[in-house]
Order: sequence, then C-alpha cells, then structure tokens
Amino acid sequence: MLPVAQWLQLPQEVLMEIFLYLSPVEKTNVRATCSYFKVLIDHPALWKKSTIVLESSTTLNDEFWEMLQNRKIRSIEVKKMKTKQWKKLTTSMPELLNLTIGFCLTQENLLDLRPLTNLKKLHLQDCSGLLDVKVFIEIAHYGQLTHLSLCNLQDFLGVPLNALAYLKNLLFLSLHTKHGPLNPLPLQFALFHLPKLQELSLTVRLLSTWALSKCFILPKAIDNQVEELSCIPRLQLQKLELIDFGHSGLSENALDQLSTLQTISLQNYRHKEGADFLNIMLKKLPNLSEINLVGSSSLDLYCIPPELEKFCALRTKINNETLCRLSVCARNLKYLDLSFSYGFDVCYLTKFPLLAKLYLRNINFSRETLVVLASMKSLQAVYISSNQLLTPEAILEFQSMTANRVHIIVDELQAYSLCCCQF
Repeated sequence: MLPVAQWLQLPQEVLMEIFLYLSPVEKTNVRATCSYFKVLIDHPALWKKSTIVLESSTTLNDEFWEMLQNRKIRSIEVKKMKTKQWKKLTTSMPELLNLTIGFCLTQENLLDLRPLTNLKKLHLQDCSGLLDVKVFIEIAHYGQLTHLSLCNLQDFLGVPLNALAYLKNLLFLSLHTKHGPLNPLPLQFALFHLPKLQELSLTVRLLSTWALSKCFILPKAIDNQVEELSCIPRLQLQKLELIDFGHSGLSENALDQLSTLQTISLQNYRHKEGADFLNIMLKKLPNLSEINLVGSSSLDLYCIPPELEKFCALRTKINNETLCRLSVCARNLKYLDLSFSYGFDVCYLTKFPLLAKLYLRNINFSRETLVVLASMKSLQAVYISSNQLLTPEAILEFQSMTANRVHIIVDELQAYSLCCCQF
C-alpha cells in the first residue's frame, strides 16, 4: 500500500478514477482523512448516479444539506423523516430529479413537495395517510414526471384518475390499492391521454373482467372522433403488470390494444379458467419476450410466443409437458426462473439449448441432477437456496465438471416474488 504522502502526489484525475470504485461508506471514510480528499470526494462526478438513502438516524444539519448540494445529488430515498427535516429537504434540494418516500405521508407532507419542480421520478410507498382525491389533484401539477408510483392507496372508486392525463411525459405508471378496486372509466380516460406511456402496473382485485377490459379499450368518444379530446388512438404499452389477478379473461378489443406488449406479469394469478385465458392471451400477444407468473395454482401452456427469452413461474404448479412445449416453441429462451414452484422434473430443463441463467430457489434436487445440468453448454449461472440434498462437495464437483464456466449462487432467501412499484 502506498504511503499517504505518495497518495497525495497522484494526479487528481487518477485519484478521481480510483474513488469511482468506492462504496458510499468508503467514500465517507476517505473524505474524513484530509481537506484535499474532502474536496475531491464531494465532486459531483463521483455522485452522478448515486441515490442517497436517508434514515431517521441520519445527521441532517446545514452542513449536510450543503454537502448534498455541492455533490449535485439528484436522487434521494427517504426511509423516515421528521416534519422539520422534511421541509428542509424540499427547500434545500430544488434540483432533485428522483424521490422515493418510504414513510406514511400526511397531506401537509404532500404539499411540501411543491418546490421540487424538476422531479422526474416520484415513488410514494405508503399513501394510506392521504385522501386519494387529494393525491391525484396534487400529482397533476408535476407535468414533467416520467415515472410515477403510488402504493397503498385507500380506494380508487371515487378518485379522479383522469387527473393523470395531465402527465403527458409519463413512461411508467404504477397504481396499487390497499383494499378496493380501481375505477375503470377514469383510468381508461387517463391511459388514452398518455402518449408516451410504456409500462403500467395495477392492482386489479375485485375488478370484473368487463371493468378490467374497459381500461384498455378505446373510449367511445374517440371512436366518434370528438376533436376536443386530444387522445391517442392506440396504447403503446410495452410492459404490463397486474396484481391480484383472478379474472377469466380480457376482451378481444382489449387484447388488440395490448398487442405491442413485450412483457406481461401476473401476480397472485388464480382462476379456475385461468389456463385457457392465459393461452388465449399469449396467442394474441405475438411480440412477448418476457412472461412473469406468480402464485398460479396450475400452469398448462400450449400457446407460447416464439420470441420468448425470459420466463418466470414462481410459486406455481408447472408440469413436464409445459416445460417440453416451452423448450420446443421458445428456442431463444435464455432466462428461466422456477423458484418455489413444483410438479416438474429438473432434468427436463436440459432441453433448453440457449439457457444462460437458471433460478431454482427452494427446490430440492440431487447431485445426479446437478451432473445432468452440467451438460447444458450455454448455462452460465444456477441460483439455488434451501436445497437439503446438495452438499458443498457436490457443488465443487459440478464446477469442476464445467471448468468453472457455470457459477452456482447459493442464497438463503425465505421468500421470493416479483418486485412491483419499482423503476
């Protein structure tokens, strides 16, 4: 290791390049060593892509806010914060672009956001302390937003969702309720007024098939070419996530509007006629490259998009016949996640010629099966957890057989599901 004096003699650009590889904690430690390093560490170039996480224990004096300003921090996640410090944040960081709020907001907290006129991404993880009407009326003032995520809303039924139509720059929209269903007609109006929207995530519990389909069907006013409505004729969604999905299907018109989808995600997907609907839906969505299913009671696929590259079936019963069809129809599949699922033989996974990443968390399989997986030429990584049948010796043997080409990543996750409300 170089003596301190020699470190100080290194060119500034070399030191800056080295500091780029440090974690935030390591940067803080270096910053405390001398005034020269303090200036370098605070340079905005080292914090350009950083998100600052604020806990209730974080020291938030004037020097702290000045430090964030000097670093030109543009992304902050707030876990918990007192009212006085909250006001300080919103007034001290007017150039903030990304804000994630993890604590339960009050109406006053929401109004305090108004100085942040440059916000692009806003994620409210707990809206349970707010009147939903007030949330959407206030959010409508942030026309520059590209990403909006609102979680734990109380009830959509009386909410003016059409206020979202003012957010013309939205690329990502995530709306999730605590109890009741969304109101389809205002949401329909909003969706057909968002020309740039590409990703949508919704909680759809208790919503009828008709109501859900209505959200994605061109409003009649547009069919009649009412000129005062500056709506788009077709949705341009690329990703759609539906939470608590227990429906028997979507209408033909709704599926036609969703034909541009590349990713479909269904969480808590349970319906006695669900398999038939899922196959009908997949047949109508030819551009899908990614399918994510969570919590399906049973899965029997026979309509599989040929361009599929990523398939996830978590906490799902899936049979060997479906895996065989998947391997035949989706020859380009590179990513397969069957974590916490059951009903299939792991040896059937060798039928996927281009598979690179395989997730088998919470699935027991033996050393002999691992040896079979070693024959997969494209495989790069296998993720496992809670496997009582595999010994450390078996894993070492597998890595030796593959000449360390395939990495086995062992973790001890107790629960695993898709993450919604992220951007």
